[in-house]
Amino acid sequence: MILLTDRLKEAEAFSDSEKVIAAYILENPHKTTNMTIHDLAEATYSSAATITRFCRKVKTDGFSEFKILLASELSTSNLTRTRIHDNVPFAPNDSSNTVVKNILNLNIQAMMDTYNKLDIHELEEVAKLLVETERIHVYGSGQSLLIAQDFQYKLLRIGVSVTVETQNGFQLMSSLTQSPDSVAFVVSYYGSSGENIRIMQALKKNGVKTILLTGPQENPLSKLADKVIHVPPQEELIHKMAAFSSRAAMQLVIDLLFALMFSLNYDKYQQLLKFASNY
Repeated sequence: MILLTDRLKEAEAFSDSEKVIAAYILENPHKTTNMTIHDLAEATYSSAATITRFCRKVKTDGFSEFKILLASELSTSNLTRTRIHDNVPFAPNDSSNTVVKNILNLNIQAMMDTYNKLDIHELEEVAKLLVETERIHVYGSGQSLLIAQDFQYKLLRIGVSVTVETQNGFQLMSSLTQSPDSVAFVVSYYGSSGENIRIMQALKKNGVKTILLTGPQENPLSKLADKVIHVPPQEELIHKMAAFSSRAAMQLVIDLLFALMFSLNYDKYQQLLKFASNY
C-alpha cells in the first residue's frame, strides 16, 4: 500500500482547494494530527465537507482515520521526526553532516514503514515453507541479485540447500528445469521485468511453489506468485538517485525471514552455524 504522505504528493489528482489542503498538511504534518476537522478547514480556507471528500480521495474513511494513519507514519519516520524524500534525500548545498544524517534517517524510515505494513503471520508461513523444503532456488537481478545472494549466504551457513544463478539467461534456464518439490524465492522490487515474468511463468508451469518479495501491491509478478511479501513502495521508477529505501526495506524482510527460520530449528541451526564458523 502506498504511504499516506506519498498520496498527498499526487497533486494532479486534486482540485485547487484539495491542493491547498495537501500542501498545508505536508508543511505541517505534526500540527495536523492535533487539529479538528474545523481547525484544518479554517487553516486551509475550505470547509469540513471538503476535508472529508479530500480524506476519502486519499483512500481513508474520514478525517479521524486520516489523522491516525498520518500520526502512525510520523511517529515511526526516523530520528528527526520528518520524512525524508526517497528519490533525492538531500539538497545540493547540504553539509556532509546533513547528507549522512539524511541517509541514516531514510534507512530508518524505510525499515519502520516496512515493519508497520508487514503481516507477521504471513512471514511465519513463508519461513515454515522454506524450512520444510529440500531445496530453495533464489532469483533476482541487479540490486535484487545482491539481496538474493545475501539470503543465500545466510542460509548456506546453517546448512540449507539454496542456489542463485548470477549470469544473464541462466536464471531462466534454471526455472525451466526446477523440480516441483523445491521452492522458488523471487526478489523483484517493481515486479515488472519481462525476464522475471518468464521465470515465474516457467516455475508455475513446473508446479513449483513460488514466494515473491516485491514492492507495489499490484504488479505482474504478484498475480503469478503463491505467496507475496510486500514492502511499502516508496520510490519512483525514474528520477531517483539510488535505491536507498527499497534496499533497506527488502533487506529487513530477508533478515526477518532468516531469523524466523532460525527460530524454528534453533538448536540444529546453532550447531551448524558453529560448524560453518570454524571454516
